[in-house]
Amino acid sequence: MLRRLRFAVAIALALLATSALAQASWEPVQSLIKITVSHHDQYRIFDKMGMSIVDVRANYVKALATAEQLAQVQAMGFSVEIILKDYTREFEEKGYPPIGITGTQNWTFYHSYAQVRDTLKAIALRHPTICQVESLGLSVQGNKVIWGLRISDNVNVRENEPRFRIVGNQHGNEHIGCEPPMYMATILADSYGVSTRLTQIVDNYETMIIPMANPDGATANTRSNANGVDLNRDNGYMWLGDGNSPSFFSQPENKALKADADAHAYAISLAYHSGAYYVNYLWNYTPVLTQDDAFLKQISVGYDTWVHYDTTNGWAWYQTNGDIDDVSYGLYGDFDTTIELYGNGYNPPTDSILSICQHNKESILYQIRKCSTGIHGVVTDINNSRPIQALIRPYPLSRGQDWLLYSSKENGDYHRPVLNGTYSLKLSANGYRDTVVSNIVVPDTVNPVVRNVQMTPGGNYAANRVVAVRQDDNAAQTNTTLTPWVLGMPDTKSYAMGPSGRIILDMGQGTEIVDGTGPDVRVTEYPNASHAVQCSVSNSWTGPWISLGSGNGTCTFDFAGRISLARYVLLRSGASGYSLDAVEALNHATGVEQGPPGSVPYVLSLTSYPNPFRIRTTISLSCPAGSTGHPCSLSIYDISGRLVRILSPHASRLTPYEYVWDGRDSQGTSLPGGVYFYRLASPQYTATEKVVLIR
Repeated sequence: MLRRLRFAVAIALALLATSALAQASWEPVQSLIKITVSHHDQYRIFDKMGMSIVDVRANYVKALATAEQLAQVQAMGFSVEIILKDYTREFEEKGYPPIGITGTQNWTFYHSYAQVRDTLKAIALRHPTICQVESLGLSVQGNKVIWGLRISDNVNVRENEPRFRIVGNQHGNEHIGCEPPMYMATILADSYGVSTRLTQIVDNYETMIIPMANPDGATANTRSNANGVDLNRDNGYMWLGDGNSPSFFSQPENKALKADADAHAYAISLAYHSGAYYVNYLWNYTPVLTQDDAFLKQISVGYDTWVHYDTTNGWAWYQTNGDIDDVSYGLYGDFDTTIELYGNGYNPPTDSILSICQHNKESILYQIRKCSTGIHGVVTDINNSRPIQALIRPYPLSRGQDWLLYSSKENGDYHRPVLNGTYSLKLSANGYRDTVVSNIVVPDTVNPVVRNVQMTPGGNYAANRVVAVRQDDNAAQTNTTLTPWVLGMPDTKSYAMGPSGRIILDMGQGTEIVDGTGPDVRVTEYPNASHAVQCSVSNSWTGPWISLGSGNGTCTFDFAGRISLARYVLLRSGASGYSLDAVEALNHATGVEQGPPGSVPYVLSLTSYPNPFRIRTTISLSCPAGSTGHPCSLSIYDISGRLVRILSPHASRLTPYEYVWDGRDSQGTSLPGGVYFYRLASPQYTATEKVVLIR
């Protein structure tokens, strides 16, 4: 009796919470509708009206529409079927139990935010040697964490193994998108040491599972986050401002995913959605095919072998800009695919959840195993064997062109799935000579080919990573130039920015541009057509930006005392566009240690704790055992790049490689709260990190 009473109370509380959230929604009431059309491209009519497109076929379009938009569509003469009167009340309209109300068996209910959090923590407690719960960041409302579970046999060690990622529930109302990630987290962890096949997966791959990327939206049952922004239109590759997004990676949820992607070189990823039955591979923003179209088709068809969904190129389905697939491949070379799990509304009945998870299980394991095909290796310094985070371009791919990936910062390993064939790799890193490895024969799509690479110090300094990019939509439809062509030194290959284009570039940690003698940065156009370009710099990719002015064609810019050090460069093209070949640091920090190990303290990491801090923070250098050398000064800069303090090693500490900062400037004045950068510099090594001061 008591058990039934508790169950009834739980249902009542859940219904009350659902009602309250709906009333407090940051979205207008929208219906899920099905519009009969005469041809596929008529979806663009409704897209331009500001409706969220859900599914497009030859004879119908599914979309979310307000009452006003619905009336406009009907006034145009289109036949409309209302699937859900209020899509945020799908569970009520269909008679489903509320989110989080557990059934009599596992996988017969939808996980709430609290259940996701508690379940991931419980898995990690059961399997502490192979599972690590990670807090990636906070949602808009600030009271919910984007949780991730990292699974590997030595989960606390960055090993030389391929990395795989699963993201669910970016659209908060698509709750079924949370369930396959939760299911895989459970079976991978609980099957370790029990199933030989799944044990091998955990032993040989690092898997990151992020079941609920939009916890505010999931709790309120809204597509958008608590700012009313569609997170799958907010990412910074070919961003256009769709889905109410005000800027590149504007939302904290996407900033959290970006930071995780920056730190982990994922080879293949999956993103789970609903509203249709599809395996959707990129590109989504343009009809121009990727350089890896054949491989993407192969792994998409492979995924579909078990689930029997339709397989489609994203653009051929319907155009989106700023989505997770395009940003993963565009910025990192990560083969990210969207899986649409259910098409009759958004969420299936609860008694279907388990079968959907089981059907997708084999497809997910197939994708994980594909991470280890192709070309793999480790990139190191030829003089001291230390790891290098290098930009790597495999070629020839489709149309004889290249694309990109990065080796890891911690141990220099890289993992690049490709189809069978013969390839070359071009490697670039600031402070090192470009290195080409040729005639790499990949005989099949099963066994990995290992090519370790040693790089020689020397060479120049240039932008080595694209952070975000925007291009005029019309220009993007036909542009066959590639964003990776702006990276590295000038090489007569350029990316056509198009009219009013924007691109943010990263010069690299420890190899920032500094204010020196004469011009500090050179921007190269190829061919040099004297097109106009505006240049701004910052220590943060989110700004604030310091304008260095405008130039034409290949041109230089001088900091001229406006900023001391800058890691990021923002370029804007004019009405005629700009063909960007490269951005070089003419005066730069030096991040390459050229002496033998032990000649100076080789820094494995530069960290601060606590971070954020209110009173003081300790900044520590992590050095290998037995390293020697003299401690160096450490400089503190504000977000504008102004030098505010120089610290000496803390004399009272047992190690000479600790610094204490009390949040004051060189005059002893308390500084305002905000983001600051601390920079270690020696003749052999430079590193820069961020710290947040709270007032």
